[in-house]
Amino acid sequence: MAEVLFARVSADTKGAIESFAAANGRSVAAAVAELLSRGLQATSRSNQIAELQERLQQAELALARKDVDLQEAKLALETFAQREGERLQQRLPGELPTSFRPVPEGH
Repeated sequence: MAEVLFARVSADTKGAIESFAAANGRSVAAAVAELLSRGLQATSRSNQIAELQERLQQAELALARKDVDLQEAKLALETFAQREGERLQQRLPGELPTSFRPVPEGH
C-alpha cells in the first residue's frame, strides 16, 4: 500500500523534479518516488562503500605490518647466515663444531 508524503521543496528542486518527470514520461508523483528511492539506495551504497574502504585500509595496514615482519626476518636470516659462514671459515678442516660434546665412556 502506498503512503502519502507531503514535503516543501524549493522552486529549483520542484523545477528539477518536473523536468525529470517530463524527460522520463512520468508524473511528478512517480518522479518524486523514483528520485527518493534512488537517493535512498545511493545513501545505502555510500555507507557500504565507506565500510569497504575502512576494511581495505585495515587490510592494507595489516599487509604493511607483515611486510615489515618479513623484512625483519630476512635481515635476521642474513645476519645468521653471515655469522655462521664466518664461524665455518674459522674452523680448521676436520675440526668439530664447538657445541660438540664427547660421549662419556661407558655409554
